[in-house]
Amino acid sequence: MRIKDFFSALWYCGCCGIVFTIIGYFIWTDVYAETSNSIWLSIAGLGLLSSPISYIAVMQQTKCPQCSKAFSISNTHQTDIENFVRYKKESVTENGHTRNKDVPYNVRRFHQHTKCDHCGHQSKYEAQEENKA
Repeated sequence: MRIKDFFSALWYCGCCGIVFTIIGYFIWTDVYAETSNSIWLSIAGLGLLSSPISYIAVMQQTKCPQCSKAFSISNTHQTDIENFVRYKKESVTENGHTRNKDVPYNVRRFHQHTKCDHCGHQSKYEAQEENKA
């Protein structure tokens, strides 16, 4: 397992711990209210228990379709498909008054190119990122 894959799995563990803790909090609210630091212990414990799920998720995401080796796909470069501006209606508060306003967002569609570290198989997938203008 590469370092970047380890941090991805660690991120998934943390997210799973938070999600499962929120679900548990709604079910057992009294238990969480009676114990100090129970939220943090719950996040850590459930995150640790979800580590096999996180490991398998990262392993599947980085598995090469050609040679079937896990933890081998790396992003290489991006090529732009198109750039455009999209307007979204958002509530904006100005001088104490709230009103709906069209807010511009810069949208970038691109192909993300990937390459296997073991067999050299190359592929690409389409992705999109959106930033407030």
